[in-house]
Amino acid sequence: MSANDSDTINLATRNQSQWTLQDADARQFIANAVRATASLVRTTYGPKGLEKLIETQDTQNQDEIVLTSDAGRIMDAIERGSGFGHPITAIFVDGTDGMRKGIHDGTTAAVLLTEALFSQGLSLIQQGLEPSSVIIGYSIAQSFAGETLDTLARPLNLEDAGRLTNVAATTMTTLSPTARERIAPTVAKAAQQLADASETEWLNTDDVRILAAPDVENTTYRGLVLSRPNDGDPNGQGAVTPCIEPGIAIIDREIDFEDTATVLDGGDGVHLSSADALQQYQSELQSAIRQTATRLADIGVDTLVCMEKVDTEIAHQLEKAGISLIDKAKYPKEDIYRLARATGGNVVGKLTQVESDDLGYAARVSQQTVDDEVWTLVEGCSGPVISAIIGGATPRSATQYENAAEDALETIAVAAMDAQILPGAGAAPAAVSAAIRDRSTAVSGREQLAVEAFAEAIEILPATLITNSGHQPLSVLPSLRAAHADSNPVPTGVDHRTGSLHDAYEAGIIEPRRVFSLAIDSAVALTERLLTVDDVLYPNVDIESFEPIPERD
Repeated sequence: MSANDSDTINLATRNQSQWTLQDADARQFIANAVRATASLVRTTYGPKGLEKLIETQDTQNQDEIVLTSDAGRIMDAIERGSGFGHPITAIFVDGTDGMRKGIHDGTTAAVLLTEALFSQGLSLIQQGLEPSSVIIGYSIAQSFAGETLDTLARPLNLEDAGRLTNVAATTMTTLSPTARERIAPTVAKAAQQLADASETEWLNTDDVRILAAPDVENTTYRGLVLSRPNDGDPNGQGAVTPCIEPGIAIIDREIDFEDTATVLDGGDGVHLSSADALQQYQSELQSAIRQTATRLADIGVDTLVCMEKVDTEIAHQLEKAGISLIDKAKYPKEDIYRLARATGGNVVGKLTQVESDDLGYAARVSQQTVDDEVWTLVEGCSGPVISAIIGGATPRSATQYENAAEDALETIAVAAMDAQILPGAGAAPAAVSAAIRDRSTAVSGREQLAVEAFAEAIEILPATLITNSGHQPLSVLPSLRAAHADSNPVPTGVDHRTGSLHDAYEAGIIEPRRVFSLAIDSAVALTERLLTVDDVLYPNVDIESFEPIPERD
């Protein structure tokens, strides 16, 4: 969303005789922008959320089209594009950064709750309440929310595969129910294997490689699956024969033997003065390659993995020495380092510098062609690296499956960190709203109004869930409120299929405690920033051509 787009979406009507907006005008400008930003993600919320098509730029500043129902990826796309062109959108992008990039969930809830809290707070300010009183009241309500969640939360054990599967399935709202049911157990198993392999209490999800493709079975490996384009290049393509307990050397740069030749004629690069010099140079170059290949075989190298493309002659000499070659292993780049962690090897810059201590080891290395890629399976590794394979994906859906599974894995890791879960299906916000409304009567002063407003605002989450599921909030919300009328929080939520109420825990609809807690914290922090703004200044204006409005009395 660029600055030029603001007129299109009516964020504000700029008076060209002024270069600032103040007080009510400033707050209306912000209110319009908040609504516009929230509208980008509102219909994505819940298991029946809709997708957004976004024209943006990738990390290389190339044009990119993003199709997603994931609010985090929507905000990422805005950030990569011209998202900072509008100040309010920039604040949302910045305020949700931790959720988008840290826990990969809860962004939609944070944005929707921010809109509701700002709207309620602005209404109170327009009625005469000071912004500071609104902020204090919201802080009190935030504390009440935390205490309610303490009571509502249940423990999570990483050995409970069923609960982990439920967490994964609840997170993958961008996929169809059938896809969630098929993929979630694989994600849960990968998390369990990662926990078993990890030497720490937290799960390093960077050590998990997730791949989706058609015509493969769902499975997980203790090791790494390297994927490379099947481009018909003979080097490293089909050259890997199954190998038991191979020694693996890992190179992260281009292999270049020219600096080993002795027939050089000064200057930069190789300069040959005669045909004899050329012949001698080629002979010495081949000798250097042959000697290096023999030395590698002698120190125990069975498989060589190189990030870059390897020259044909080098590949030939490695093959003659009995060494399998895997080149162009840079898709993605971090896999070369995952391989080192998996096998216990070291990443080396030059082939001539590889020593026996640098080698990694696995139980087995094999290779297969999958769709338009070549997969090298490095299995039975000692390091804490897991590969999760997801089958049934089409070329179009493979990336969507991988993204959803990666987000689900991150969510499980977050849940495992705190060992606490909450009921989904709108149960947690409904319980928090009821508890805050009940306790608001004990708050003295004008801040009580803000506490009550918080209770009203947080109901935006179950209301949006109900709407996006095709049901009427005016019909379902009263029943949900009645179910939570008791002073003790209950896990009652909304069945998105029927609009009826059910126990979210029993239905297996659960989410990490931290996701919802951080959504509340992020929303309160964003709202505080927005409510305390009373001036909006237009950037990049020619001040000399504008007449500032008079100072306020």
